[in-house]
Amino acid sequence: MNSTKLKMFREEAFLANRVLPRIILPKPLPPKTPHPKQRLESAKRMTIVFGILQSDGIVFAADTEETGEFLKFSTPKLYSHSRTNGEQLVIGGAGSSFSVETVQQRLGKSFIADSASFEEIAGTIIKQFYEEQVVTNADQQDFQLIFGGSFRTTEDTFSHRLWISERGCLRDAGNIAAIGIGSGTARILLKQYAFHAVRPITELLAAHVLRLVKEQVPYCGKENTVWQLSGLNVLQMTSAQLQKAEELSRRYDDLHRNMFSAFFAQDTSLPYIYSKFSALRSDYAKLLDDVTAHYASEKVINEQIRNNPEEF
Repeated sequence: MNSTKLKMFREEAFLANRVLPRIILPKPLPPKTPHPKQRLESAKRMTIVFGILQSDGIVFAADTEETGEFLKFSTPKLYSHSRTNGEQLVIGGAGSSFSVETVQQRLGKSFIADSASFEEIAGTIIKQFYEEQVVTNADQQDFQLIFGGSFRTTEDTFSHRLWISERGCLRDAGNIAAIGIGSGTARILLKQYAFHAVRPITELLAAHVLRLVKEQVPYCGKENTVWQLSGLNVLQMTSAQLQKAEELSRRYDDLHRNMFSAFFAQDTSLPYIYSKFSALRSDYAKLLDDVTAHYASEKVINEQIRNNPEEF
């Protein structure tokens, strides 16, 4: 065997006995499974709603801004329901609009239909909805409620209650309650006022606090809503009155800021500010008279509706 054939023979023998290295292939990726269809997210009420309980009624206040997927728009956040005996219920909500509207409808129907203890019924409705829709449904957002009612104690007198609901639990709200993204700011501002004001002065305070919250807290905005619940009546400040209250509130803040520097000024700015405060007080008094007259006329209309419902 010549050298060339011998070399070829040796190479063939080597290749025949050679152990090839093991090739490790990557594990195949698991097959893609289609994602379940996600329900469209309901609009969020990133809002401010608060209530002030007094001896003869409750003042409710709310903004109207609601945030959708791409837009912000105005929507009412206070609802009212009436019993045939004249008792009234006002409800405000924050969080998922679907949850708020569903629960407030159920509360309203129950309030109208049942004369038993409303607090117990309301607690059951809220807890049941929360456990069925929020706890067991990851896509469903949480919600908060604030609501108050007038309840007859005698033929001519009423008691008033204010409640707050958070995470499916109902509790007594005390004299001041707030819900929504602006609730913390609202509570701080309201507690700064050691007031024992009678309505409708409290409505002007509510409008003032609403403006401050809207300016300081994102997602609170649009128009103001201020309602008075007292006995047989649920009364609302008009849009013009609310706009005027907001204008006067800004004037008050401007004067309040200038007052501090005026104390240390060497000129005559302090008497000027005093005169501005006097003018502001006069304008507030005019607005107060306007709101009082408006409420009086609304009470007359409500009385006519109660006495002759078939005519309205």
